[in-house]
Amino acid sequence: MNAICGEDMVWYGLDFSNAKFVGQFTNIGDNSGSSGYELRDKHIPAWNNLILNEPNKFNIRKSFRKSNVFNQLDVVNARNSKIDVDKAVSFNTYKWDNDKATIEKIISEYTGGEKKEGLGVVFIVESFDKMANLATIHVTLFDISTKKVLVTEEFVEVPVGVGVRNFWAGAIAKIFKTIDAQKINDWKSKCK
Repeated sequence: MNAICGEDMVWYGLDFSNAKFVGQFTNIGDNSGSSGYELRDKHIPAWNNLILNEPNKFNIRKSFRKSNVFNQLDVVNARNSKIDVDKAVSFNTYKWDNDKATIEKIISEYTGGEKKEGLGVVFIVESFDKMANLATIHVTLFDISTKKVLVTEEFVEVPVGVGVRNFWAGAIAKIFKTIDAQKINDWKSKCK
């Protein structure tokens, strides 16, 4: 059976390993810009923790119509911790050359984790672009055992909120709402 059809899923979190932060990362309530080190070591873990700590705002189970959601963030946490901060921050617009190939390569590199099979879901961040005020994130559903990408869709959202963490989390919250309201039924139709 297609992994999308089951009642369980594994939430991998937000993968920033191939992402760029474009522009100066300040916002209302912040005293100064965030360096690449602050983005990697403070904000990225905070965004992943926020999703787990505020389930009413980021309702993974409801958005993906799953009875059981297992959290397995160790894979993306390890990848995110290795981000080269000198290359992650830019003042130039950023777009992957080939979304599909980039996403498939990222998923192929996933190793470890407690769950070895079933449906994996990860939000692969392409860019948080402060100059354009846009977050570009690829919502990706994959078979954990084969690492086959089942669905991947690009979402481009306008962030909203106070402070660096909440500003970009606003875009992530919009993606969860769009999945719930518009996308999940299309994705689950692949079960038939």
